[in-house]
Amino acid sequence: KMGGLWKLLPVTYAVMTIGTIAITGLGIPGVGGFAGFYSKDSIIESAYASAASGHSAIGRFAFFVGIIAAGLTAYYSWRLVFMTFHNKPVWK
Repeated sequence: KMGGLWKLLPVTYAVMTIGTIAITGLGIPGVGGFAGFYSKDSIIESAYASAASGHSAIGRFAFFVGIIAAGLTAYYSWRLVFMTFHNKPVWK
């Protein structure tokens, strides 16, 4: 029963958005990214390199699980921000 809280909680909204950008690993072209970008990128890249070398089926599995986990994390994190701060207020 939330929604439309960005007007009432602007500091919380700003900090929550920054935290969501960081945890979802958003990269900015030409600039780089937040910590989540570098940690997820290196883990997924290592799993892909292991799978591409053909030596490890576990590397392929880890790559796909990493991609799915990163996608789900981004989905629920951004859903939280949009439902809490941008959704139609239902608490009025």
